[in-house]
Amino acid sequence: MYEIKLVGRAGQGVVTAANIIVYAAVVEGKFGCSLPHFGFEREGAPVVSYVRISNKKIRKKTRVYKPDCVVVFDENLLDLPDVLHHLKNGGTLIVNSTKTPAALNLSNNSKIKKLGIVDASGLALRYLDRPILSSPMLGAFVATTKIVRVESIVNRIQQLFGTKNSELVVKGYESTKIIEV
Repeated sequence: MYEIKLVGRAGQGVVTAANIIVYAAVVEGKFGCSLPHFGFEREGAPVVSYVRISNKKIRKKTRVYKPDCVVVFDENLLDLPDVLHHLKNGGTLIVNSTKTPAALNLSNNSKIKKLGIVDASGLALRYLDRPILSSPMLGAFVATTKIVRVESIVNRIQQLFGTKNSELVVKGYESTKIIEV
């Protein structure tokens, strides 16, 4: 089972992204489930959503305690103690940022094996004129993990949100810098 933790702020598309990852997994013949976790429901408040993907039925319906992958929609949330603390050794981190790993203070994190960095905010503002990050972050997720196919994500985004957003998935996919640590 592959477990994912998505962290961002309300209004950035964290819960939507989790649901689309699960949809893509199911379309590809896998099993998946997502579980959102909200604090105070207001725009800008931290939001976490958990995803599980497996080739077998998933019975667990709890939050993910030791994720294989953490997807961070807002680099400022990296400073929160619970964001990376429980990442599995050899895990994957995907972050929305324009900074280097050293500038993000990630160079000393021995748990991270693979790092994907994408300027999702810049892409979203350029394509949508709004900081809705689910599409470029989904592209970065697929580019970094290869857990689902980009076509599955693009098709679902096209169905739900149209051409601009589906193109934005591809831009996120293409512009993700992947670093093996």
